[in-house]
Amino acid sequence: MPFRRNGPRERISWALSKKSRKLTKLKTDYLDLQRKYKTTIRRLQRMRKKEVPNQANIPRSKINAQLREAGLDGECVNKIRKQLLLSNTLIEEVKLAKRENKPGKTSFCEILFQVEFLTRCVCETQCPR
Repeated sequence: MPFRRNGPRERISWALSKKSRKLTKLKTDYLDLQRKYKTTIRRLQRMRKKEVPNQANIPRSKINAQLREAGLDGECVNKIRKQLLLSNTLIEEVKLAKRENKPGKTSFCEILFQVEFLTRCVCETQCPR
């Protein structure tokens, strides 16, 4: 290879070299930001996939949360807890029956009437007038 110093030299302006350096820097920054974005999206997806079902889906824990929010203490809590437990379990049963309602089984309306009758009976026995 012949030495460049002996022949004509290509002159690059200072402004052009500055802009090209800035362009390469911006490209690398863009690639870094793209990589960070992808990693955060993946992390978010992993977190969503890992999410543990909330324990408040169980009727008893729903009751405890409701009583804590209300700020109730003492003997009245035990009475209220029993009634709330009954109502929450019945609501869960109705939801489950509605989801699993198939032709040939008892209809959803019949189940609702049975639940309503049961709640009336239980409330009358627990809370006499």
